[in-house]
Amino acid sequence: MRAARQLLATAGFVAASLVLATGEQASAPQTRSLTEGVFTKAQSERGAKAYQKACLKCHPTAEFKSYLSRWVGLPVSYLYETLRSTMPQDNPGELSRKQFTDVLTYFFEINGLPTGDEELDSDQASLDAVTIAVPDNSRTP
Repeated sequence: MRAARQLLATAGFVAASLVLATGEQASAPQTRSLTEGVFTKAQSERGAKAYQKACLKCHPTAEFKSYLSRWVGLPVSYLYETLRSTMPQDNPGELSRKQFTDVLTYFFEINGLPTGDEELDSDQASLDAVTIAVPDNSRTP
């Protein structure tokens, strides 16, 4: 425990020293919200097709209409990793990263989130950079 505190204190000192030495703060990765249109209609349509093949046999679409409200404020990567490591139940990991990301965008759209001009990439950094949010009218009490 003591070693961990010392490590944290040292890390904080190093970070502060870097800020003072450069006169700038290190920039944090830019994050966006799902409410900002971070996926395309075409991507969601591909996701709907993959969902019908791999998910619908166990999970009716209505099951996901309010599902996102449990994940609000977390990065999309948390939802992605949780679901991808456990679904489909009969063959977890069956879908490629791209297919699974497409399925998530389908979930986003059926939850009333807007589409945009660029697809949501399936790499870890892209999924980390998007925060889960839901439209105000879809929050559960």
